[in-house]
Amino acid sequence: MRLGQYLRSDNGSVMVLGLGLSIAALMVVTLSVNVTSVWVARHSLDSVADGCALAAAQAVDVRAIYRQGVTVRIPLDQSLARQYVSSYLTKANVRTQFTDFRVRSVRVTHNQVRVEVEALSPLPFGYLMGRMRPVIVSAASAVNITG
Repeated sequence: MRLGQYLRSDNGSVMVLGLGLSIAALMVVTLSVNVTSVWVARHSLDSVADGCALAAAQAVDVRAIYRQGVTVRIPLDQSLARQYVSSYLTKANVRTQFTDFRVRSVRVTHNQVRVEVEALSPLPFGYLMGRMRPVIVSAASAVNITG
């Protein structure tokens, strides 16, 4: 068979179509697994931020209570809140669960604490993205009141 006749025939066209569809399906699966991994990591980081905020909300400023008495709003101690967050992270062994985990901030205002944490997202097929890895940031707040 001559080359011109071979190129005009339909022989092998289904194989090329099947190969193209297989590559497209593989790309969709890879993207789905990566997106799901980021979603699960985000929710796990949300849980860590909640735990940190609840731990920090227990950092009652005892000196302020002795000066002002117990009111509806229980004042919190900034440095003690940071210690409680650090203690929680150590006890929960959080730093081994995430890559490049760090606490961005612990802010205390009167009886409210806000904790922000961040970590790199685990990507099963991350080698396809090169050096681009999404950073996941999560924040949680807690309020300490009497009632």
